[in-house]
Amino acid sequence: MPKKVTFSCIVNAILIPCINEYKLYDLHNDLWWNNSDYINFKRSANHDIFTLMQKHYGYMNYKDAQKILYQPLNRLPNYMSIEL
Repeated sequence: MPKKVTFSCIVNAILIPCINEYKLYDLHNDLWWNNSDYINFKRSANHDIFTLMQKHYGYMNYKDAQKILYQPLNRLPNYMSIEL
């Protein structure tokens, strides 16, 4: 069977606005996080990590708690059955 290529005369284009256009319509704060957001994310993560460490006081360090909470597929073998 012979191969055939055809081209359409219709073009679909999606215009992507630049940052200035987002700012013009006051949308940039809805689309991007600011410095205080990052500080709150870090504070919340640290709270979760220290809570888990306190719950399992004496045998869990910061890095292990961080890995268990935020990289669950890379859990350490010692903590595979740990209660969160």
